[in-house]
Amino acid sequence: MKSHKEILDEFLVFEKENNYLDWEIDSVPIWELLRTIVFTKLSSKLVNNTVVERNNKEGSRVKLFFNIVYNSIFHNPFFTFEKKDIIILNHPRRKFNKGFFEDIYIDNLLPSLGNKYVLLEGFVSHNLAHLKPIRPTNLFYLDIIQFTGSFISKNRKKKLSVKHKEDIKNLEHLILKTWGVKINNLENEICIIIKKWIFTKKCVEKLIVKISPKLLINVVSYSFINQVFNFVAKGKKIPVIELQHGTVGRYHINYNFNIPKGKELKTFPNYFLSWGKGWTENSRLPLLKNNIIETGYPHINIFRKDIQNIRNPKQIVFISQVREDIAYFTEEVAKILPTFKIIFKAHPVEYSFAKSKYSLILKSKNIEIITNDNKNLYHLFNESSAVFGVYSTALIEALAFCPKVGIIKLSGWEYFEDLEESNNLKFVNSQNDVKKFILNVEHNKNNCKNNYYFEDNSQERIIDFLNKYL
Repeated sequence: MKSHKEILDEFLVFEKENNYLDWEIDSVPIWELLRTIVFTKLSSKLVNNTVVERNNKEGSRVKLFFNIVYNSIFHNPFFTFEKKDIIILNHPRRKFNKGFFEDIYIDNLLPSLGNKYVLLEGFVSHNLAHLKPIRPTNLFYLDIIQFTGSFISKNRKKKLSVKHKEDIKNLEHLILKTWGVKINNLENEICIIIKKWIFTKKCVEKLIVKISPKLLINVVSYSFINQVFNFVAKGKKIPVIELQHGTVGRYHINYNFNIPKGKELKTFPNYFLSWGKGWTENSRLPLLKNNIIETGYPHINIFRKDIQNIRNPKQIVFISQVREDIAYFTEEVAKILPTFKIIFKAHPVEYSFAKSKYSLILKSKNIEIITNDNKNLYHLFNESSAVFGVYSTALIEALAFCPKVGIIKLSGWEYFEDLEESNNLKFVNSQNDVKKFILNVEHNKNNCKNNYYFEDNSQERIIDFLNKYL
């Protein structure tokens, strides 16, 4: 087995040597759309993450169909009659707070933008409805584009030329030769992508012409529909800006490229607004230095100002990432720290099945499994003495609230390899390392230089940057 780091480094060399970032089929930038799929398939076969099988429930097909029809009538973006300066592609995975589901990356900025924007929201996946109630009013759902595009891509035939078929077979052969992994059916995967792209691109072009924006802002630049928006906007010389929403480092496939800085990728944004220097100074973002701007993270700054210190010195938190190895590690820690309260915070995608899955592993009486968002994550960090995990973004966010954060050196920890250890941040190899870190009283003060990860005055910084283009 190989590490995540080894696979990604090899993958970046592989795509560069074979010029795959220049690969197009029928004017579709196919490799930019396919690279994450291929890398994920490789990683699943070569890296041992002991990932928990996700129990995705489709729910009622009748209800799903009703929601699509309803949103296509009452929240259809093609029914907007106003031109706006900004299109915002927000994050659909909202968090519940004070009676509303919030987009924690966007909602705090909206009052400062007045009536200049239109919000467009897609799905986290096609099995999830949009979370409600919400505060923003100028919002439309992309259901009609996403569902129609998916339907067309799976039900219309697409013929590839002999040359393109040979290129795909050659890719499969090179993967087998390089990693000894057989990935089949890429031709069908590529046909689906191309069909969906052609339909989605036509719809997005119509929307952009209708809204006539000066800026496009998105939160997750690598989702398929956002990639299409990025492509169309850049083709029309509309600046595309991404707001950081999670971990950015040298081992996140969607933010790392082995290409000259400034080489134009067709679906990647023009600008990246980072939470702080600590996230981007060692990244391999395909942007010039001047196009990576440290603006901060408004959501976390708001909490830092208002939160009160209510720490329990004998409570520690483990962040799940849909992996059994983290659960086994947590159980062993609970055994050697029996007087501590151990909280195992499930990932949102596993809320519905976490207790049934992990109860077979997490057997110690001092462990509590949390499978909801009833308590804000930052409040949980603030009342705990330490937080542990592997590569969750929440670990670095925890530095703003908790005096001790431990990175467990299980597969994937390389996401944070470039971070410097301090009294507040430690890499731990074993359960005994955790115990030593926890019981070391010299590490009980939070002396972390938060500005390195989260710039101050973030909202003002972001709005000032956007105003340059409005």
